[in-house]
Amino acid sequence: MKKEQAVNILRYLDTHEAINTAEGCELLGVSEATVRRIFNLIARSGSAVRFHGGLKAAANNPNIAIPFLLRKQWQSQEKEQLARKALEFLKPDSVTFVHSGSTTLFLGKFIANGTFITDSVTLAELLGQRFPGETGPEVILTGGTLDRKGNMLTGYKAEQGAAGYQADFLITSVPGLDEYGLIETDDNAVGIQRTMIKHAKTVIVLADHHKFQQRGYCHLVSWREVDILITTEKEQNRSLLDSIRTQGVRVITIRPEKA
Repeated sequence: MKKEQAVNILRYLDTHEAINTAEGCELLGVSEATVRRIFNLIARSGSAVRFHGGLKAAANNPNIAIPFLLRKQWQSQEKEQLARKALEFLKPDSVTFVHSGSTTLFLGKFIANGTFITDSVTLAELLGQRFPGETGPEVILTGGTLDRKGNMLTGYKAEQGAAGYQADFLITSVPGLDEYGLIETDDNAVGIQRTMIKHAKTVIVLADHHKFQQRGYCHLVSWREVDILITTEKEQNRSLLDSIRTQGVRVITIRPEKA
């Protein structure tokens, strides 16, 4: 619960310069002591700066990426459903790019065979733990520079590593989307994703329902570059989904499972 509350604070800082303790109490519906503990958790992660009585966005950046360890707890059941649905398209001998993300990490719970090329150190570690012997899927890391916040590989070497392969699929998720295409808020993630998209026959995007509400400064690619969007059925998103369909994207919706 505390991590979900921290994500809500970070979402607030996307559109506000700062938040004080009273505002945090009103936003989360919790006590001042709880808000202070959440502020301290966020400050320790490096995502915001603590000041007396409140918290402000690091470097006044409204598009700061939510730390991976917080993001991976957000809407986890929904993201797990999206990941399972994506794997239905793969065959036992498929070669698949997987871009690092809190949603795509759930693929690691269900992958059983095939070849996976990824910039996600966490996904590689998870699959290594599940298949400690010689059996299981083949896992290839792109190489590159380690982004410690996301535990992912970035930079020119990562892009060149991905460019050396041709894949049947790419499975990725992004911070946001709109009628024009996919939105990114992390410059380090742009190059590697564009390279994977270029070298994959079929591009599959996973998006939980919150992604329709997010803004960002970078359009990653247009919908012309996407083959399949797997998302959650929500009334407020239907008009946008209809627009995406008219641009040639196959939209597959799921209904959230009740806990």
